[in-house]
Amino acid sequence: MTETQAQMLDRPGGRIAYDVRGDGPLVVCVPGMGELRSVYRFTVPALAAAGLRVATMDLRGHGDSDATFASYDDVAAGSDVLALIGHLGGPAVVTGNSMGAGAGVWAAAEQPGQVAGAALRQSLRRPGHATAFAATTRTSHAPAQERLPRVAGKPVLIVMGAKDPDFPDPRAEAEWIRDRLDARLLLIPGAGHYPQAEMPDAVNPALVRFCQEATAGA
Repeated sequence: MTETQAQMLDRPGGRIAYDVRGDGPLVVCVPGMGELRSVYRFTVPALAAAGLRVATMDLRGHGDSDATFASYDDVAAGSDVLALIGHLGGPAVVTGNSMGAGAGVWAAAEQPGQVAGAALRQSLRRPGHATAFAATTRTSHAPAQERLPRVAGKPVLIVMGAKDPDFPDPRAEAEWIRDRLDARLLLIPGAGHYPQAEMPDAVNPALVRFCQEATAGA
């Protein structure tokens, strides 16, 4: 998927850039900090070919989105996700990578009727890890982590690279989140922090099945 001329969503303080491809039930793809919406370039064609409408967005201050906002944390990103779902007509499956996964958790907890399911690619850390991460990024995943119990019961797929360099034990991190959300877990051998871009042939089939099941009847 090549980067296309973005559509713009007006938000308080600026605009969020997004693209939409395909027809059918909605899937919103949210990148992580430092990533662009094009990180889903291998994901979008597979989902669209499966009969899904796929929106990819740039985070605040990233890509084609404005850098004029007052806040850039998980809560801000989650509110943008919900605004985009409302604009496009939800509910939606939210698939998020890294910080985008935290935003997806927050969105699902705040407006459960708008989020049909969540596919999370490495999101939150076990107690203690989130604090260390916040010290380097100047943002906190605590609001999303606190809302994990409110997301339990929704369909959730955790996708994790077995060699994710952000974690000393990627499997343990993924299993910690899985157990709190009663989620499915797909551990990708050999993949790092971006399994959807590094090994799309391993990720896409599972993600397509998950999105189709989560949106069945939509």
